[in-house]
Formats: sequence, C-alpha cells, structure tokens
Amino acid sequence: MKKKLLYNQSASAWIMCAPALITLFIFVIIPFLMSFMYSFTNKQFVMAANNPLRFVGLENYMRVLSSGDMAAAARNTLKYTVYVVPALTILPLLLALLLNNKLKGMTAFRVICFSPQVISMAVVSVVWAFILGSADKSMMNTIIGFFGIPPQGWLKDPGESLFSIALMSIWSAIGFNMIIYLSGIQFISQDIYEAAQIDGCGPVQKFVYITFPLLKNTVIFIVMTNIISSLKLFTQILVLTKGGPMKSTMSLVYLIYETGFVKMQIGVSAAQSVVFFVVVMVVSMVQSKVLLKEDKA
Repeated sequence: MKKKLLYNQSASAWIMCAPALITLFIFVIIPFLMSFMYSFTNKQFVMAANNPLRFVGLENYMRVLSSGDMAAAARNTLKYTVYVVPALTILPLLLALLLNNKLKGMTAFRVICFSPQVISMAVVSVVWAFILGSADKSMMNTIIGFFGIPPQGWLKDPGESLFSIALMSIWSAIGFNMIIYLSGIQFISQDIYEAAQIDGCGPVQKFVYITFPLLKNTVIFIVMTNIISSLKLFTQILVLTKGGPMKSTMSLVYLIYETGFVKMQIGVSAAQSVVFFVVVMVVSMVQSKVLLKEDKA
C-alpha cells in the first residue's frame, strides 16, 4: 500500500512537471545540442550549391578565440558589467533604506521607483532613444544645457555610447533590486534595532553592524544575478546602436546574433554560443559555490 502511494505521488509529480520539462527539452536542450553539433561544421543560413555541409573540426573555435570582434565584444561586455553591477548593488540599497521609513507618500514613491521594471526592455530602449537621441537638441542635451554643459553624443560617440546604455539599464532595473532589498530589510526583526538603540547606536552604526551583515546573502544574490544579466546584454544594443559606433557597444550576445542572422555564418555563430555558454556556466558555478558557502556560514 505504501509503495503504491509513493508510486502514485511520483507519477503525479512527473505529470505536473511534464509541460515544463517538454518545453525545456524542445526550446533549450535540443537547440543547444544542435548548436554544439553545427559548431564543428561550415553550416550557413543558406547553403551554397558549391559549398555543401561538411565537418571542419575545431576551425570555428580557433576562428572565434582569435577573432578581434570576439575580443572587442568581451571587453565591452566586461566594461558594461563594471558600470552596471556596482550601481545596481548600491543605489537600490540606498533607495530601500529610504523607502523603509514610514513617511507620508512612501507607497506612491515605491510605485514610481518600481514602475520601469514592468516595461519591457524593447519599449524602454525606444523611449531612451528619444531621450538621448542623436541630435544636439535631444531631450537629455536640452536638460544638461540648462546647467551649461555642452551637447553630448550619447549614442554616437564611441566613448559615451556604452555608458549611456548602462545608464538606461540601471534606470530600468533599479526598482526590482530595490524591492528585493526592501523585502530583506523588513524581514529583520525590529527587536534587534530596539536593543541597539538602547545601547546608544545611531543610524550609521545600525546599518554597519545590523542591517548590512543580515543582508549579506541578499547582496550576494543581487550581485550574481546582475552579473549574469549583464553578460546577456542584447536588446538595448539591437534597438539603440546595432553594436556601433565603431563596435564600441558590441556585446557577446549581439555578436552571436550578428554572425548568425546577419552574416549567415551559423557554424561560427554556434561556436560563439558554446563559448558564451561555458562563460555563463562558470559564472553560475561560482555563484552557486559562494551562495552555498554563505548558507553554511
């Protein structure tokens, strides 16, 4: 009877998981296996009659690892990560500390801070394309003009374009991280703060010795998720700059897209995808190890 009950429970669990597992298999596992297979071939999006599909061994991987475009895309992605991750770790924490106060109007302010998160990145990119613009009289240049700052080539200057995209991404994602921090802060017992206040601790001491240590796992989670999200930079580049100017905003994912769907080199694009998968997998493993270590501590 007990074995039959366990069998029925196991069968029910598999049935309920089946839609998600089938979707994962069809749209993730099969495409990755196909990419891995094509990465060893000369596969083109449209195969020429005089260039049939053939095995090329590690040629695509050697081409990818020695490519100047791949190195530039890796540098840009790393630079974008350096711009975004610290800002999306510190600024949301400051906002969460502010919004945790029981002051009039805080509910409305929370909604305003979180509202960019409910808008898709494609729509956000279109809006910011209007804000930044390419002309001297764009909205952003008009605003900074009131402070005597000369017009900037936000998306046209190779030295400013990636920073402009990072600024937009920070504005879009700051609300989500703020909510995570706010949930963690509100989970901390008020008894601890009251005891600290009795001992004469001020706001800064409470943050340093109580709030931040108890938010350590939350901070690690936000840092790791932001790193992985930064590695997947694509939509902003596709909508705003197409990798320009002068490849200053070319990201790893956009390079894969351009190689496969613009240049039609599916084999090379597949090799780039596999290399990118390895990078993300290593970052994820480090994340899991760090989080597991913190849980044990």
